[in-house]
Amino acid sequence: MALLFIAGYAPATELAYGFFVAVLYGGFPFTVFSQLTTGPMLDVIAPEDKLGLIQGLNNSAMNFGMAVAPWLFGILADTTTTNISIWTGIGVSFLAGAINAPLIWRPEMGPPPKKIPSELRPLPDEDESMVEKALAGSYIEPSVLFAINRNRAKEGKHYIVPNVTSYEEDKNNMEKLRATARSHFEFKHRIYDAALAEVSNPNSEVDKQEICDLLNKAMKGDPEVMAERTTELGQWIGDYLQDNGYAPQVNSVLIKQMILTAMPPIFQGDLTPDNIEPGLLRTRHIVGRYANNEEKRLP
Repeated sequence: MALLFIAGYAPATELAYGFFVAVLYGGFPFTVFSQLTTGPMLDVIAPEDKLGLIQGLNNSAMNFGMAVAPWLFGILADTTTTNISIWTGIGVSFLAGAINAPLIWRPEMGPPPKKIPSELRPLPDEDESMVEKALAGSYIEPSVLFAINRNRAKEGKHYIVPNVTSYEEDKNNMEKLRATARSHFEFKHRIYDAALAEVSNPNSEVDKQEICDLLNKAMKGDPEVMAERTTELGQWIGDYLQDNGYAPQVNSVLIKQMILTAMPPIFQGDLTPDNIEPGLLRTRHIVGRYANNEEKRLP
């Protein structure tokens, strides 16, 4: 519009020419951005089986307009005046903008939805019902969950990251939650036994570094999701302590000491060929102790 105004009304001086060139080349990159975004916008609103047709029609319409419009505006300028031709072009541009304005409110034209991380959704060839159940934070057989996560690790994917149900949701189901604790601990104990036998065998063909890389990737995921789940679990523990007589608000140091006793460090940082075997030994020992405690627990 500024170019048309300079061409139509400004006097033919070097200053006007300078402004014309500055506006022309200063604004040109914006026309490139506009052209680059047209294709993706059409891809969003076009039916999937008509993408090629729609893109073809778009290019045909643009080329036809570029071929015919100058001729029509030239005739208009000769018939009337150059300024009338210029303002007609401006009016057509505003009309085109008004016609396209409703697209602003199409949800497809907004930011693309964030892709759901693999750790928060079923993957192809997985038992969708089981994965959804695990993601909801419900109990499923440890062997089933282990098989799903093992396959994910082999494919270089992340483990399932379950939702952490609140303490209020679990409060009335504590006995049900604990009823499966012993079998869960014992299953984990057997898994660690098997893993230790493999990594400690000098004749094993297992590449420790490869195993560590797979496990490190599998246990990580979207940082935001990881932080959220950790916070939710911390909230669950705090609510449990508060509701069951531990008075965490006045016994914070004691509770920290109890946690350190119940859950001593396994390893810090990522798994490496140097710490994987000691880490497995410590985990096996801790889980075995929990299994023994459950066995001794009075009904």
